[in-house]
Amino acid sequence: MQRGRSLGAQALMIALVLIGLGFGYSFAREVVQAQRLANQGEVSRQANEALAAGNRKLARDLQYYQSDAYAEMRARTDLNMRLPNEQIVLPVLTDTLTPPAASVAGSPTGASQAADQATTRNPTMLAARPWDRWLALFGTGR
Repeated sequence: MQRGRSLGAQALMIALVLIGLGFGYSFAREVVQAQRLANQGEVSRQANEALAAGNRKLARDLQYYQSDAYAEMRARTDLNMRLPNEQIVLPVLTDTLTPPAASVAGSPTGASQAADQATTRNPTMLAARPWDRWLALFGTGR
């Protein structure tokens, strides 16, 4: 009888261990699945935040593009339009290396040189940076 009881007890113990291992495996699988879903949720949350930030930027851009300030800026830059009460200043580029007529008038060769310089453009002036041309135009050139 002793042997039958111990054999039954061992079988019961093996069955309990196997059931416990099954529960442990199932629990571990659920923990891994929960971690995977938490990671996926975090990635989705970050993607949603990025999309929301992009939508806010697009809304600000749309508001700007529908504003009068944007329409005025585009009319000024692309269509070269101005308001009726504005005065337009058109810069006239002159050759800054041409001596004044009063200083050249005294020498006979100076007048012809001044005429030659006035008829031909200075290549360095054409290649100059825009601000250098403006400075030269207003007499504060380098």
